[in-house]
Amino acid sequence: MSNTPPTPETARFLEVNDNSWIIHHLIVTRYQSKPSQPCWPDGEGALFSIDDAPTPTPPTRPPSHVCPISDAGNNFPASLTWKIGLAHLRIDFNNLGTSEHVTLEALAKRSLGFQIPQVYYHKYLGKSYSIVFSDLPGNPLIKAWPTANQAARTRWTQQIAEAYHELSKWRGDRICAVDGGNLQCFWLSSTTPSVPGSYNPEVLRANCEEMGLDCSELVFAHNYMMPLSFTVDEVQGLVGICRWEMAGFLPKDWIRTMTRANSFTQSWQAVKSSWSESDINDFGDKIESALKDKGFKEFWLNNCRWREEKRRRQEQEEANRLQPPTV
Repeated sequence: MSNTPPTPETARFLEVNDNSWIIHHLIVTRYQSKPSQPCWPDGEGALFSIDDAPTPTPPTRPPSHVCPISDAGNNFPASLTWKIGLAHLRIDFNNLGTSEHVTLEALAKRSLGFQIPQVYYHKYLGKSYSIVFSDLPGNPLIKAWPTANQAARTRWTQQIAEAYHELSKWRGDRICAVDGGNLQCFWLSSTTPSVPGSYNPEVLRANCEEMGLDCSELVFAHNYMMPLSFTVDEVQGLVGICRWEMAGFLPKDWIRTMTRANSFTQSWQAVKSSWSESDINDFGDKIESALKDKGFKEFWLNNCRWREEKRRRQEQEEANRLQPPTV
């Protein structure tokens, strides 16, 4: 197998046969009985497993129309996610901080009022990081929201705010991931594209201070507000929270600031295709109100100004770089 790190452009998705598929450097296989490799249910009585793709690569074909693996549709420029049975496989191609399985292991040791995913598999290859995590019970909020009544919508958003408040009781002494490592928060990076130094605690603190955020109160935050992050049902309301790859200790003021700036993030494409404008506005308004009621402050305008200044600095640096040297 090649040790060349994957990228979104080079990631392969090919079919070996009716029960095996290659996704870049990995092979996913469907079994009728439990294999020795890490595995998870397909939802129809069989199991999926995952392992390193064999070398040489076996003969392959394009995925057939009955292929059980699908694009999860919540991709970033540096990551891809697939739905495989009752789990998701995500490959991050530029992993510069603490990995999600570390955060989930730490969260599993705490008493939480909601469920989190189970990790079935993780692997590093150069800068890339692959993780398979379980689906959460309940209905994805992104599917439930358009047909929900106002009472259900209010309940869900209030429960999300309560979950964020619950997490914020866990305190830290610097801006970092759960294990003290770098926190890969794209929205707090002052460099594009990100580099290894973009996310160290001192750099992130300086960026937060430039925004005028109070850095004396650092709390644990999910840091990934979007409809794809939550599952709900009619009995419990909020059931589970997923997408913990950017969770960590942050200024408390950042939580609502981030949500106010963008409460949809990676779910935006799916939201645009299935929600009305009224649905979209209602979600943003209700989340904003619920977080405010829990005592979270927002510095959205400061964040906008900081991002604009960051853009100007980068443009000036690029212009200086391209300017021919004086003779």
